[in-house]
Amino acid sequence: MRKSKLLVLGAMFALATPMAHAECDYCAPEESVYDYTRVHQWAVQGTFDVANKLFIGISNYTNYFEWGVSAGGKITSQNIKSSNVTPFWFADLRAHLANNTVLAYGFDGSFTFGENNGHHINSDWVVSTRIALEQYLTQSVILTGWINPNCYIHTREGGVTNTVNTIFSTGGIALSYVFS
Repeated sequence: MRKSKLLVLGAMFALATPMAHAECDYCAPEESVYDYTRVHQWAVQGTFDVANKLFIGISNYTNYFEWGVSAGGKITSQNIKSSNVTPFWFADLRAHLANNTVLAYGFDGSFTFGENNGHHINSDWVVSTRIALEQYLTQSVILTGWINPNCYIHTREGGVTNTVNTIFSTGGIALSYVFS
C-alpha cells in the first residue's frame, strides 16, 4: 500500500515538473523564477505524507541549506480513541540542478504524543535520511517531493516497545508559500 502511495506521489511530482525543451533557434531560453539574491526565504508549508498525515509549519530556505518545523495531529472519537499530536522537523543541504529545480538531502524526524487506538503513547519517534526534489513553480510557490531511503522507527505504546529499520518506506509531498 505504501509503495503504491509513493508511486502516486512520484507521478504527481513528475507531472508538475515542467519538461525541459530541446534547443532550437527560435526558442527563448528558459527563465528562472528562483531568486538567487535572496539569502533567507521564509515560507509556510503544508505537507502530506504516505501515512495520510497532514502537517502545517514554517520553513527557511537559503541557497545551500534549508530547515523546517511543523506539526500535525489526529483526533477520533469512534469505537477506539485516538488523539495525538506529531511535531516534525527537517534539515537539508541544497544543490541547484536547473534554473528552477533543487535537490535537497539531509535528515528529518518526528515524535508523537497522546493516544493511538486506545493505547497511551509512551515514546514514539522517528529519525530518517531524506532526499527531496524541489520545483519552484513561481517565485513564491515551491513544490517538494521527498523519500526517506532509511528510516529508524521507535515506538512504545501500552507498555510494548518496538524498533524497526525500514528502507524506502516513507515519503511525501509538500507545497510551500515563500514570503517576499
